[in-house]
Amino acid sequence: LSERVHQLRWSLLPEQNRVGEMLFSHYRNGNVRLTVTQEFLNRLVPVMKDVRTPVREEILGARVLGNSATWTKVGIELVPDEEHVHMQVQASGHVAAQTRSFMGPVVLYNRNRSRFFLRKRIVMGPKGVEIGRSDAVASGDLYLLGLKTDFDKFPVLGSVVRRVAKQQATDQRQLARRIIERRVANQAEEQVDEQVTEQLAAAEKRMEEKLLKPLQRMQLDPDTIEMRTVEHNGQKRIVFRGRLAGQHQLAAFTARPRALVGNLVSLQLHDSVLNNFVQQMNLDGQRGDLRELIGAMLQKFEGLDLTVPEETPDDVTIQLADHDALRVYCDDDCIRVTLRIAELSTLRRRWRNFAVSADYFPHSDGFQVEL
Repeated sequence: LSERVHQLRWSLLPEQNRVGEMLFSHYRNGNVRLTVTQEFLNRLVPVMKDVRTPVREEILGARVLGNSATWTKVGIELVPDEEHVHMQVQASGHVAAQTRSFMGPVVLYNRNRSRFFLRKRIVMGPKGVEIGRSDAVASGDLYLLGLKTDFDKFPVLGSVVRRVAKQQATDQRQLARRIIERRVANQAEEQVDEQVTEQLAAAEKRMEEKLLKPLQRMQLDPDTIEMRTVEHNGQKRIVFRGRLAGQHQLAAFTARPRALVGNLVSLQLHDSVLNNFVQQMNLDGQRGDLRELIGAMLQKFEGLDLTVPEETPDDVTIQLADHDALRVYCDDDCIRVTLRIAELSTLRRRWRNFAVSADYFPHSDGFQVEL
């Protein structure tokens, strides 16, 4: 059926294309559905550490020295989009700085309090990830705490210089404040850009190594069917539907169950996901020592710390059935695994042509879910 579907879809006849697309939609439809809420995403956002840095810069011709501390809070806002996963990274925070400004014989002691808000657009779709530029705004206040001059020891001249210096600082206060606000906004943009780029690169690397490469080695082609951002009953969430199947395999052909309302995360797998994976392990007709066969199977799960169970006997030879040696069925709130065995033998006994089924039921203990 899978082969015929591909032939029809590539046919030069429109009526055959339509039949092919219909069969493709029905028998190779999405078999993975994942939804993630905005609330859950914000639980995953790492807490930004307070940043304390020295101040070494020049503002309006004055050399400025001191220290600053930055506090930042980052969140994610989902934007409804029927064709993409659309989100905005939002950062807000404030900066506190104590500085000294040196201009000729005058030293000004200042305190700055600035607030900033930033948005950064990220859109994921069939063509990849599009990262927008950061857009930050800042506002703040600049306070003059005091001043000192080289002429303070001279009674009359000192007071004149101090009065002139204070008036000049007052006249330039608004311009200096705007310069500081722009620099605070630029600093916030650079910091968030660096964090987002680093996090996305790390996530892409983990997905490539832990998911895509192992699937490609097993000739399973993960394909995206739907990616969108929705809002329902005041709750925003990301919806992803995909297909995990080789070119020669089928996928879901029934309507999926309705996801539970209110879940922070919902993952639904059609049993074709598991059976397509099992089929690519090439277990059909395998024969050999039981421990060696289990060990060879576990090697296909790269990156997972899996070993042959100690209680596995070392005097057993097994031959699996030529067809559907291992099948998985999801039904009646359980996962049924059926192993078909052509022959099982020990030094004393031999059994032929039988099947073993085991039912696995989900059980949760806190954050751990087991079968």
